Amino acid sequence: MALEFLTAGRLIVLDVADVAGDDGQEPTLLDAVRAAKLPIGQSCRGEGVCRSCAVDVEIGLASLPQPSALEARFGFTGARRLACQVALPAAQEQVRLHHPAWGRPAASSAGSTSPASPGPGGPTNDRLEP
Repeated sequence: MALEFLTAGRLIVLDVADVAGDDGQEPTLLDAVRAAKLPIGQSCRGEGVCRSCAVDVEIGLASLPQPSALEARFGFTGARRLACQVALPAAQEQVRLHHPAWGRPAASSAGSTSPASPGPGGPTNDRLEP
């Protein structure tokens, strides 16, 4: 299965087989984000209480496990999920994630796999672009 991370500059694709969990635990979406070397909040170190690792599932929500009790408690039961609480799916499906720290792609490149063109003056915003 391929995990895709939608950033302002590009679409990063990661094979689930390349993701390992911490201390022999089942890998989570947070482990996948770390493997992709993308920025994400995790001040509670994956316990789920800080809620800073909330990601938007843009494609593939049905292939993810049901929300954990902790996610349900905090209202993460739709397309917004806590990356530290979601085990990687075993199905051979595409899952695309987005997090605000990764910037927002230009409207014309939302489904593109190539980097967005910054234009003649360089990037149009001052966000850190992963």
